[in-house]
Amino acid sequence: MDTTEGTFLTFLEKGLINRPNRIRPVKTKTFVEAERLTADIEVDLAEALAAY
Repeated sequence: MDTTEGTFLTFLEKGLINRPNRIRPVKTKTFVEAERLTADIEVDLAEALAAY
């Protein structure tokens, strides 16, 4: 994990600890929309991600 990822995860952790009342479940319609938007995208999980 690089510094940026660690910083972001720390940010999320602090938010979850300090404001647990803001945690909301993901709605089914959000998953349905994500599936619709990514339906035609092919992913090779064995392929390395490109570094930008």
